Amino acid sequence: MEKIECLYGETVQEPPPTASTILWKTSRYVAAQISLNHPGKSNHCKKLDKEHYVDLTTGELKEYHLREQTIRPMSAFHRLRRLINNNFHGSSSEWHITLTYKILNSSAEQLSKDFKAFWKKFRYRHPNCEYIAIPEPHKCHG
Repeated sequence: MEKIECLYGETVQEPPPTASTILWKTSRYVAAQISLNHPGKSNHCKKLDKEHYVDLTTGELKEYHLREQTIRPMSAFHRLRRLINNNFHGSSSEWHITLTYKILNSSAEQLSKDFKAFWKKFRYRHPNCEYIAIPEPHKCHG
């Protein structure tokens, strides 16, 4: 297996041919996400529609057991990281701003209203500015 050089001089083994790879090209580099299949397992299902699939080993038509969509925090984190890496280059014109309430506020509506007012004033002084906003709820420690 061939070794591949990564960021910071690290090396990793080349993934097996059964691995699936997704590449993202940013303005500075190419990022890869590699998903390894479990050893000895192959893809034995073929999706037919939203609710049905065929088990290719037996030929059986089966139904998906749908469940509520779960929050995937790592997926959101990776998406945010790609947004930041693709849009920020470390120049002096790029800023990181954290906005925090002096008094605890747990209302999402008030947060949205206050942020829109802040952004309107900010854009008046900096008309070509773009942003990534991440509202983070805080717990009361009292």
